[in-house]
Amino acid sequence: MGHSFGGGIALNLAPINDRVSKLILIDSAGLSPNYFDSKFVYLLTLKTVRSFFLSRNKLLSLLILGDFLREVFKKFFSIPKVWNIVRKSIFHDAKTFEKIKQPTYIFWGNSDEIFSSQLAHKMAQLIGNSTLKFIDGNHDWLLLMPHDFYELVSEVV
Repeated sequence: MGHSFGGGIALNLAPINDRVSKLILIDSAGLSPNYFDSKFVYLLTLKTVRSFFLSRNKLLSLLILGDFLREVFKKFFSIPKVWNIVRKSIFHDAKTFEKIKQPTYIFWGNSDEIFSSQLAHKMAQLIGNSTLKFIDGNHDWLLLMPHDFYELVSEVV
């Protein structure tokens, strides 16, 4: 199971690890969103920060946001190196998806600002044995609605 960048990693592991019996991807990286790196960074930071402030659970949002910002500032000068690793790890071609044989559940926020719903549909199309379900939320819906996330995952594990 992986969310965002973690989903990109899970896509790498699923085809080569026999112990992976199911794959759960949540607003997952994997297909290029076809926009410049600067727009990706903008969306990842500013839009995500905004969404936390609009969340129903303010305390949880502030805790997550504080942790996120602490990590960004702590590793600020490593960002170009990290970004290069991220790009190589999370954008795959169609062959990667065709190798995935496990039942795959794709959960996607219908208002995801980072990875569009078109990417979710394409990912579901490329992975033969997959089920796509949209959730009312943005890229970080699972962090902001943990009970809803638990219910979805409980249905498939």
